[in-house]
Amino acid sequence: MVSELHFVLPPTRRVRGRHVRIERACMLNQRLPRNALALAVDHTLVREGIRTALVTVVLCDDATITPINAEFLQHNWATDVVTFPLCQSPLEGEIYISVETAARQAAEHGIALRTELIRLAVHGTLHLLGYDDTTDGARTTMYARQEAYVEQVVARLCRCVQCNRRPRSSAG
Repeated sequence: MVSELHFVLPPTRRVRGRHVRIERACMLNQRLPRNALALAVDHTLVREGIRTALVTVVLCDDATITPINAEFLQHNWATDVVTFPLCQSPLEGEIYISVETAARQAAEHGIALRTELIRLAVHGTLHLLGYDDTTDGARTTMYARQEAYVEQVVARLCRCVQCNRRPRSSAG
């Protein structure tokens, strides 16, 4: 039996390398692509030239993300992703993703839930890196990068399925 490895670093310990943790903040009834999400975050970090990072992705439901969105962004509704940059050097942050909202968005766009969750993980990672989507110009830049990275990650996962192997990542 293989136990899942979690990096829990004390505040005084220096982060070395890229570590991605995937956590659940609530009971979700479906099996979620945790390895794919870790790969998406790590791929984005690599493409953006980040060598040292600790990123936690928290998968939750609408009931969990709504009060977070209300308290920190003053939007009293469920959203798909909320990002908290905690430290810039080394990069540390948390990305909260509502699986319920992601499922609705995936259905609306006619795509797999896994692909939408990957998109949100990449989107949240880009926010951690300072990308913004509040103006048209910034949104265009961010979304172009986001979609390129999503496409690369999905293609990599498809190649791994064809070869019948798990994707590799330097993430934890």
